[in-house]
Amino acid sequence: MDAMSRIETARSLFLCLKRQNKSKHKERWLGEVKTFESDETRNVKYNKKQS
Repeated sequence: MDAMSRIETARSLFLCLKRQNKSKHKERWLGEVKTFESDETRNVKYNKKQS
């Protein structure tokens, strides 16, 4: 197996797994984004109170 076919095989496997887990990752990613935004908002409000 040459390097290009190994890369193509890995890419195909990755895309297949990505497709299977897409909704799970999307929900997890959105949850992380919401958490980050709420933490950032909390920090901004806290910093304004201190000023």
